Amino acid sequence: MNILTMIARKILKNYWLVISLFIGILVTITLVASIPIYTDGSLQSLVVGESERYQKRTETYPGMFKHELNWRELNPQFDREELLERLEEKNEDVLNRQVIMPKVESGTMLTSIALQWKRDSGEANLSRVFLGSLSGFEENITLEQGRMPENSDNQDVIEVYLQDQTLIDLDILLGEEIRLSQETLNEDIIIRPVGTFKAAEGSELYWPESPKHFKNMFIVEDKVFREKLLHMDNLVNNVLIYSTFDYTGLNINDASKLLPVERMLRIESTRITENNKVKISSPMIGIVNQLLQEGNRFRLMTLSLFIPVLTMLLIYLFMISRLIVERQHAEISVLRSRGAGKRQIAFIYFIETLFLCGIAVLIGPLLGLLMSKMLGSTTGFMEFTQRELLPVKLTLDTYMYAGLAAAVCLISVMVPVLMATKTNIVSLKRQGSRGNGQAIWHRLFIDVVLLLITGYGWYTLHQNRTIVNDAYGNISIDPLLLLIPGLFIIGLTLLCFRIYPWIIALITWLGRKIWPVHMYTTLLQIGRTSKQYQFFMLFLVMAISIGLFSANTAQTVNQNLEEQIRYEAGADIVLQQYWDREVPFELTQAGGFLPEEERRENVRTLYYEPDTSHIKEWPGIKQISRVFTRNQVNVANSADADSNKYEETRLMGIDTKSFGETVSFRSSLLSPDRHWFDYLNLMASQTSSVLISRGLADKLDVHPGEYISMGWDGAQQAHFVVYDIIDYWPSWNPDTHPYFVVGNLSYIQNSMAIEPYQLWISLEDNADRAELSARFEEERLRLTRFQDVQDDLIHLKNDAYLTGLNGSLTLGFLIALVITFIGFLLYWVLSLKSRTLQYGVFRAMGMSTRQLFNMLFWEQILTTGMAVILGVWIGKLTSTLFIPFLQNSLGSQGQLLPFRMVFKQSDEWLVYSFAGILLLVGLGILIGMISRIRIHQAIKIGEE
Repeated sequence: MNILTMIARKILKNYWLVISLFIGILVTITLVASIPIYTDGSLQSLVVGESERYQKRTETYPGMFKHELNWRELNPQFDREELLERLEEKNEDVLNRQVIMPKVESGTMLTSIALQWKRDSGEANLSRVFLGSLSGFEENITLEQGRMPENSDNQDVIEVYLQDQTLIDLDILLGEEIRLSQETLNEDIIIRPVGTFKAAEGSELYWPESPKHFKNMFIVEDKVFREKLLHMDNLVNNVLIYSTFDYTGLNINDASKLLPVERMLRIESTRITENNKVKISSPMIGIVNQLLQEGNRFRLMTLSLFIPVLTMLLIYLFMISRLIVERQHAEISVLRSRGAGKRQIAFIYFIETLFLCGIAVLIGPLLGLLMSKMLGSTTGFMEFTQRELLPVKLTLDTYMYAGLAAAVCLISVMVPVLMATKTNIVSLKRQGSRGNGQAIWHRLFIDVVLLLITGYGWYTLHQNRTIVNDAYGNISIDPLLLLIPGLFIIGLTLLCFRIYPWIIALITWLGRKIWPVHMYTTLLQIGRTSKQYQFFMLFLVMAISIGLFSANTAQTVNQNLEEQIRYEAGADIVLQQYWDREVPFELTQAGGFLPEEERRENVRTLYYEPDTSHIKEWPGIKQISRVFTRNQVNVANSADADSNKYEETRLMGIDTKSFGETVSFRSSLLSPDRHWFDYLNLMASQTSSVLISRGLADKLDVHPGEYISMGWDGAQQAHFVVYDIIDYWPSWNPDTHPYFVVGNLSYIQNSMAIEPYQLWISLEDNADRAELSARFEEERLRLTRFQDVQDDLIHLKNDAYLTGLNGSLTLGFLIALVITFIGFLLYWVLSLKSRTLQYGVFRAMGMSTRQLFNMLFWEQILTTGMAVILGVWIGKLTSTLFIPFLQNSLGSQGQLLPFRMVFKQSDEWLVYSFAGILLLVGLGILIGMISRIRIHQAIKIGEE
């Protein structure tokens, strides 16, 4: 009880320092606890996002699990109906245990072998039909014609459903009896179609196959099929047991249970049927498997992003703990001199810190939830947007991370305490007389060690150029690339702090005869007590350096990825209309087109160009350009008659003026000293001039000023002059089309052929895309292609890795600001309180208030101002050294454009504004406290 009373008194005596310590512990635990929360939420979002993209790409619902068997290969001695029931039971049992998602639909589809059919009084038809059944079929259809089947046990004719199209294709009537037969069957099956069906609205998730699968299929009621047809030998060909689950309800922590589903179902199926020819499939298993492999690396990447700010937090905790201990150093020394043991003293501080950590562990994970939601709403550095919140929640991992962070905080706080317990009253006085000495990181050469580590890390990154990609081409950054810059910032800052006192001493010595009193006093104060300044200067330098590096990293990654997408797209909107055409009789034969070698020359397909002039008048559209593209163009060197023709060439024809007004393109990609409009102007004036790719120029051995000939099947051959050789052009991918030519569209149409072209559209900045889409639908344009770059940009902004990068860098900078601000205030408040006697003596000796203010002003400039300058320099140097390594981490799809670093001026001004606010606040505090100093109070303090 006495210990608890002592702890309570200690806390009340230094309550504002204890509050500062608690803030540091809470922020650290919150930050660490948010890592599993955010990564789980991001992976959850990734699973849903990839599933949606899979569904859009393949038109297959990914939440369906299919268990498919070849029924004809089963042992004929089995009871087929009982066997099917056992399979359905085991399938349901395994899925219920392993798949933790809401079940939407489930059923069994039975399909027969291909059967011959004929009317009861007619001959066999050449087409083949199938019998099938689906459980729950009647509840998921809408009857279009006829009636529902009515079957009884003593009825020989089986009434069935079919599709309207099947009714037309087979040329049969409802109510007409059909006889089905097959050589392998012992008896014929007589059916009577009585009703046609279509899928009911809202039943999309019920159907295991697309509607095309049911073409030429007669659907039998499931109960009737099992009772009358399932037992027949050699009739049933395929059994499909399927279950559909809502993948949006998947918890990422339960996702790993999906991985063994295929193996478990296969084992159960083999055991029941004694046949291993079974097919188990579900897109969800593959999606989850790939993303779970990314989970650990994603979590490691997030942790690596937080390491610099976590280091700041631990240094902050060490500093606050040391300040508390220093204020109680005399008490600790007296207790040691009176016989108190080290463990007893340390135990008191241990209980106090444990209490603070315990409260933080309870609160931190809850704040981590809010922090994770903030991480998920970022689209860039310090840029936030309204989007669907991440599906985050507290888990056991969250509290494990929080407990680990609390343990590290406890150790960080207890280190100064353990160091203080080694001193008694005698050693305390001895330390006071010897001065401050060097900081611990300088005595242990931590700065040198960190710089050696980061030097080796930079060398490793430079040599290996490590590419870390995921299966889906998302951004995925090597954690080493995020860890090394933080260590470099700390190491270089500490090295500068080792040199800075020497520089101050040199300045003091050089101007010792000319400095005014207040300036000389300031230089002596900083030179002799540099150790006291280094903590808050370290925070300030790290905050500014981390802020600049984070801003430059985020801007570089975002800008390069966005430029890549815009380059590949070409324009804001790219569309292609359907062109009506007339195919000359000479190009056709029965059943299709003539082979290319048999076609007559100068006979072409005639295309009718649709009118698109009115589209430019639509609101939101800035410019439209016609762009003709064609693959498989034959190109040859005109000067060499025997040269080979390269048919793999891709040709692009452009309207030069509108193309330049529509497309955004970096001129430096073509020439460092010439604007790309110069190329367009030349093609406009010299219409036969073309630009060719470097790969094609090397293959044909052509140089600028020489001629090439081009043509393709159905077009007249024409000659062109090569104006220049290019490496980049909007939408051109050198990897897929190494041979590429750009020419004037009008010349190509006049000299070769007129064929369908694309429309490239640029939009106003405030264009309403929803309104434009509605306008396209109203006009009923027959589009064969429609691509909006905004869809790809939205997908990029929602990428989990990119969101995590932007969010983590933003959050790290904000936390660094808060910690630096608190540390800054603490230092100056404590510094002024401890130097009240000194200021009073200065005033008593005749120093004016203005001189005192000037002394403190220069003290601010030489500490806070120098930290700002140092932070800006180190931040820019770190960006220059390490950001170029990001070029190999921008996705597995490949970086077409050359990587470039992007430094945004507004981000730097944000950092400078923060530094300015710190200076103003610091000066305000100093002025306020100095103005309250009374000489008699200071002298009284000195006497006491």
